[in-house]
Amino acid sequence: MNKKNIPVLGILLLSSSGIFAQELGSGQFDVRVATNKINCASGRLSVDVQVKAHDEKSTFFMGDANYRLNYNPSIIRNPSINKQVNFTNVGDTNSPNYGSHNLNGSVARMNEGIISLNTFYAGAGNAQKVDNKDFMTISTLEFDIADLKKTVEIKWQEGEGKSFPCTGMNEVHARKDASGNLDYDLKITQAQGTFESLSINLAEVCKSSSLPIQGADSFFIPEGFSPDGDGANDKFVIKNPDGLSLGIEVFDRNGVVVYKNEEYKNDWDGKANQEGFSQERPVKPGTYYYVVKRGDGKTFTRYMTILH
Repeated sequence: MNKKNIPVLGILLLSSSGIFAQELGSGQFDVRVATNKINCASGRLSVDVQVKAHDEKSTFFMGDANYRLNYNPSIIRNPSINKQVNFTNVGDTNSPNYGSHNLNGSVARMNEGIISLNTFYAGAGNAQKVDNKDFMTISTLEFDIADLKKTVEIKWQEGEGKSFPCTGMNEVHARKDASGNLDYDLKITQAQGTFESLSINLAEVCKSSSLPIQGADSFFIPEGFSPDGDGANDKFVIKNPDGLSLGIEVFDRNGVVVYKNEEYKNDWDGKANQEGFSQERPVKPGTYYYVVKRGDGKTFTRYMTILH
């Protein structure tokens, strides 16, 4: 495994309350990716994204957070949240002071995949404490394995110039307002700890498995299409070799549904089918957000690019 200590002077985080990067808190965090389960027979890899305070002096109460990781989609693909563990209102350790996790902002290109795991603080109190005793699992992520002969690397994404990680979070500082009511401030938690990436030699781990290499015949969602009527790439075609049922919703940049189909058959030609949009011609070129729900329960949330 690779460990790296990377100092950070400041990180911008977005939340429902806007942008906050004015003040640093006293907390410092470590993060790591740890193997949860490798199923060579079914071709599935599960990993845990984890966090802890860097030392006993830097404990803090978790606010919002964004965890960003890089992977190679020719080796593993189709990331999804298999389980939400901490800082969430879902699951066994649920708390009403947090929202559910999502992968909004994740991208899968030909040679680069970016995981954007988001968690949200939603309450005015009872934030969950992060100490330095043990790593806390945030979410368990699951991937389809596309090539059993390669080495999987899941690395923490670095910022421009590789001077600091893109991952960031803030901490909750409780206080009372002028009327004596409970309130809180959000301060940026310092990323001055350890960023531990993950490397797995699948050829060694799965050497006794007879699972075929999936390659081009595995489930795959394209990063976009061009419905311009030229006969090439005119429809949004999802590779679905197992014939699983698919449902899809496509949203514009304002979060408005432009297309919805609960029994999708790879026939979307870019035209909206919702009220308020022209259904005579394809939607405008640009970036759109989609949710694909597969018949086996897996959900894929990402962005696509539509070109004319």
